Amino acid sequence: DQTLVYLLIDSNVAYNQDGSFKHTRCFIRDDSRRRIEEASQTFKNESMKQIAASKDKFLDKLVHQFKTPLHILTESIQQGLHCVTLDAVGTLTSLVEDIVDVLAVSSLTVHNAEPSDKLAG
Repeated sequence: DQTLVYLLIDSNVAYNQDGSFKHTRCFIRDDSRRRIEEASQTFKNESMKQIAASKDKFLDKLVHQFKTPLHILTESIQQGLHCVTLDAVGTLTSLVEDIVDVLAVSSLTVHNAEPSDKLAG
């Protein structure tokens, strides 16, 4: 069996009353479980950071995509241009449908972002 085992060594030194060395005690324990859990948590944290960064980038682009049709919509309503208004509403509707699609995919990605079993061995 070539399984990697992480060991943690705790030691302390005992001194005589005059300050000279008396003896040392060492305790060795298997630290693999803690290391695996730590790696798993690190993986999850990095995944969540990447997801958050992607969502931030997406929202930045989304805001920009909404501004143009909203400006057109506002101007066309003020001027009574109904054909331009319908085009702007169609663009906004399409953007909202794209958001719903992205959120559905994003939700699946978050639920599937689990660490690999390869970290354990």
